[in-house]
Amino acid sequence: MRKTKEENKKVLLEKGIEALTKKGYNGTGVQELVDAAGVPKGSFYNYFKSKEDFAVQALNEYSSSGYRFAESILGNKTLSPLTRIEKYYDERIQNIIDSNYTDFCMITSLCDEMADVNDSIGKAISNIFERMKKPLLDCLQEAQDQGEIRLDADVKEMAEFIDNSWRGTALSVKAIQKPQPLNLFKKFLFEKVLR
Repeated sequence: MRKTKEENKKVLLEKGIEALTKKGYNGTGVQELVDAAGVPKGSFYNYFKSKEDFAVQALNEYSSSGYRFAESILGNKTLSPLTRIEKYYDERIQNIIDSNYTDFCMITSLCDEMADVNDSIGKAISNIFERMKKPLLDCLQEAQDQGEIRLDADVKEMAEFIDNSWRGTALSVKAIQKPQPLNLFKKFLFEKVLR
């Protein structure tokens, strides 16, 4: 049965997210994407204006999934705010370990590779970073309102610091393929930053 244009685009994005996560922008070719999706090479440009446009759309698709994941944990009001934050990072850490250090955040990886050399990709990543901090910021605000963290803490700055620290940690782990930076991140987050 022949796939619709929307189905082909969805498969291209799914396969593209896998490839971009593992190989990066420069390591992922259009031919590889169309072969993996089972669509003719020429039809790629029926769905995307360029490889750059494809990467921006893949980033937006990937970040929507990441946002839903963050909201499902950080927005779970049946748990205390600090418990939610710990659960959120525990799951992210475990995903990296379970993948044998191959499953990293595509957004962070593409930021490292492309944000300073491609304006469209850089702008998309900057917008995504801002959006992705929102569930953490909301959870930190709840923690402060409930007295779980210091009342004099600037939760916006705290969210920014935690998010930046996590992204740096992920890049370190990608480089060394060992869990030490993940363990250090969690230790400092809960022993120094949030207490």
